[in-house]
Amino acid sequence: GFFLMYEEAHIDKHSHKNDMAKTFEAVLRFNQAIARFMEFAFYNPDTFVLITADHGGYGRGHGSDTDEEKWVFVAIKGKTVNKGGAIDRMQVKDFPAITLRALGLPANPNWMSHVPEGIFAE
Repeated sequence: GFFLMYEEAHIDKHSHKNDMAKTFEAVLRFNQAIARFMEFAFYNPDTFVLITADHGGYGRGHGSDTDEEKWVFVAIKGKTVNKGGAIDRMQVKDFPAITLRALGLPANPNWMSHVPEGIFAE
């Protein structure tokens, strides 16, 4: 197995400059990369995929410490993941525990990270 992290930082960079043409190009690159990852996962069903942002945002906020800006979008695919499930709120800090659970490994109980209910089939 392997771990792959892909980041399209230019989405953030160009959107801060209100350069929508370059932001759109960066989003398109990101979508193309995700399509390739998902194709790999389709042919390799033991693959765990977690897609998210590096921080939340709310209104015109940008990843500050308010509760609203800690929540992030996430899409998860894997053999033990509930298909079609929806989790109301998730934070970036939860991803280590979620990833370890997907790998069948225990998370450190002292971490602030946890696995929200409903992600994995029991």
